[in-house]
Amino acid sequence: AGTNFWLYLLSGRKEWRFYSRRDLVNTYQFPAGAHFLPDVFAPNFSKFPLLRHAEMYVGIQEPGELVFIPAGNPHGVRNLDNIHGVSMNYVDSSNMWIYLWHMLESNTWRTFEMFTDGSTFPHGIRSGQRPMAFGEWKSTYWKELTYD
Repeated sequence: AGTNFWLYLLSGRKEWRFYSRRDLVNTYQFPAGAHFLPDVFAPNFSKFPLLRHAEMYVGIQEPGELVFIPAGNPHGVRNLDNIHGVSMNYVDSSNMWIYLWHMLESNTWRTFEMFTDGSTFPHGIRSGQRPMAFGEWKSTYWKELTYD
């Protein structure tokens, strides 16, 4: 929870339903976690009346398409066929604080400390940052660098 996510679909089809993060107040987030109480595929507006004020986006993902879900974005997904895909959840500067909030909510203290102890997970901006090829980026030992 709290991670950015992408999925590249190799085969099959998926149906996605999204709400904007600005509609969080209308989507009935479960108080003790990152889940939402309404079923986005069968919304019950009698039970969740604020949901009718949230703008829903619907899309069908086809093979060869990539879907990106920003951290904290309310969504639901279902497979319309058997699927194969490649996906990744990740934390970067755009969602680190959302991720840390979820780590606190779930009592995942070790992960929270790893991101906030100032040494295990380096973070910050380097004024000398420059574009890198993937191989160079992958082989860089980030802990040895200094950050502004």
